[in-house]
Amino acid sequence: MEHVYEVSVNWQADRKGVMGSPVLNTKIEVATPPQFPKGMEGIWSPEHLFVAAINSCLMTTFLSIAENSKLEFVSFDSKSVGKLEMVDGKYMMSEVTLMPIVTISDEQQKERAERVLQKSEANCLISNSVKSTIHEFNKTKLKSIRKKIILASLLIVGISITSCQSQTKGNSSKQINTTIPVDEFDKKLSETKDVQLVDVRTLEEYQEGHLKNALNYNINGSDFENQLSKLDKTKPVMVYCLGGGRSAEAAEIMEKKGFTEVYNMQGGIMKWNAANKPTDKNSASPVKKGMSLADFNKQIASDKYVLVDYNAKWCKPCKKIVPMLEGLAEKKKGKLILLKVDADENKDLLKEKAIDAIPVIELYKGGKLVWKHSGEIDEAILLKETKL
Repeated sequence: MEHVYEVSVNWQADRKGVMGSPVLNTKIEVATPPQFPKGMEGIWSPEHLFVAAINSCLMTTFLSIAENSKLEFVSFDSKSVGKLEMVDGKYMMSEVTLMPIVTISDEQQKERAERVLQKSEANCLISNSVKSTIHEFNKTKLKSIRKKIILASLLIVGISITSCQSQTKGNSSKQINTTIPVDEFDKKLSETKDVQLVDVRTLEEYQEGHLKNALNYNINGSDFENQLSKLDKTKPVMVYCLGGGRSAEAAEIMEKKGFTEVYNMQGGIMKWNAANKPTDKNSASPVKKGMSLADFNKQIASDKYVLVDYNAKWCKPCKKIVPMLEGLAEKKKGKLILLKVDADENKDLLKEKAIDAIPVIELYKGGKLVWKHSGEIDEAILLKETKL
């Protein structure tokens, strides 16, 4: 018996495409991951899809075997981590770690649940189709996986029986550091008890607009780690910045310091503002109106090419491309003008132009957009794509 699965992918722009199938209703955006040149954040990458295929196959195999084995379970959750590394001069996904959690209501089902997990790993067709090392559910792999059978009943909710690590109090199945979209962040913020909300931007940025009740701990400040010591590591922390980069770094620091639950806002307050969600402002701070859309349109209505660089002082990728852009503007000064737009000083303009991540580079000619790029880029590729 054989089955055929047809998938197509269509390039859209930059390093992004759309993937679909003639037998499926939903399409998926896919792009180069941000770890590679011109990669894009917040979009599924082939690397994520590879790991997801193995993890989702484990789930579907488990569901089938559990039904046949008459295993009664409350829930199934699984985290997976893929390791991409250079092997013999080529990148490959060398290892995938699966961390399933099965919740049962009857302790007598524990051994059966473990057997079903073992069979599921052994019979997962995706795992059996790849070269990567898949950590199996057996005692020889206990150091490299976390496997838990959690007993859930009215009397013993949250008590876990752990087969590879020391037993901990409460439900330790949650991923410690999680990046979530704005709407989910907003929902969790309003529903989570004793949440600690942290804005890791500068004081100036914070005063211009921040989420209600947010603490301001500047990640680039000299006392950042001392400020973190004031937080309760056992309670949830929700963290954000302007675009998501600094807060992701802060979340990693918190995880290393032993915080048990950290949520990072994907896209930062730029995405929050784009979704028209409320912010508080410091009444004592001056309001920066920045450049209006009308002023912007006047500046790009030149007979020369106008290269617009949307950036911020704190943005590391922005800083990396500054010398290239300035050098290019100097070499092409007879035909090219470089216009720098600071994201912090021109929030309204970026919102009107629906720019919710930086760096972004646009090229205009006679007021018309002729090219656009998101993320880092080198000069050779820029010149090739723009034909400047």
